[in-house]
Amino acid sequence: MTRVSLYLTIFLLITTLVACSKVKQPSATVGFCAVGSIPSAQCQHDVAGQTMTLYSSSPAMPEETAIDLYVQLPSAWHINRSVLSGESMYMGTIPVVWEYLEKGRWLAKIRLGACTDPQMVWRLSFAIETEQGPTTTDISFPVAAYPK
Repeated sequence: MTRVSLYLTIFLLITTLVACSKVKQPSATVGFCAVGSIPSAQCQHDVAGQTMTLYSSSPAMPEETAIDLYVQLPSAWHINRSVLSGESMYMGTIPVVWEYLEKGRWLAKIRLGACTDPQMVWRLSFAIETEQGPTTTDISFPVAAYPK
């Protein structure tokens, strides 16, 4: 094996290990209500003293499946930026584009990637403009392939 081949093999091994390395212990605490259901505490999250309600076309959040996400916020609020990232395992950062529907309701279409973590937890991060100014919040949730 030549030196270049050895270095390339070591580089690929390290890159693979870093790409699927574990991060801090996951903290999945908020779920998603089914679209059309009455909101419950399970799918609500406190943001700046107000309630954010989360709905999904597939509340179990399955991997490799098209999912419609809905967020209900106070009408005057605006989602400035949102990204998905792996909480229990590094998966990069995926931009989430939200479309304003009406009366504080927003829609995003996503697809969660599959990985090898048996308890994969994703983090959905928001930068939101409120009446009091900008705020951020994170929602963590497990995937359906490995429900808790």
